[in-house]
Amino acid sequence: MSKKRTLLEALSDLQHEAWQGWAKYILDGPRTFVDEFRESLTFYKSAIQRWTNQVQTTYDDLIEEDKEKDRVFARRVMKTIIQQASYVESDDTSFHLSFDSGNATEWKKIYKELKDEDNG
Repeated sequence: MSKKRTLLEALSDLQHEAWQGWAKYILDGPRTFVDEFRESLTFYKSAIQRWTNQVQTTYDDLIEEDKEKDRVFARRVMKTIIQQASYVESDDTSFHLSFDSGNATEWKKIYKELKDEDNG
């Protein structure tokens, strides 16, 4: 497995990668008849410049304000994971989740894939 970071930061990084894919499509995709109109708008011009810069920036190199935008989505993912857990235990030093057999099967599959990547 790659270097350890908080779950929040790891999920935020994934969210940024997903956004980069979308933004690249928007920025580099086929041009339409509305592009000239959009580019004439001040907001859209500044958004294009900002998105162009962010598409080329890794999550770790984003400014804190932009990282926080990705963290908002990552927190939603974490809440969903907790809601799907069949058992949650928390104390001052640890947090444990358990899943029923349906969810546990998928978690085990993903865990095996990660172990295989580490050993491969």
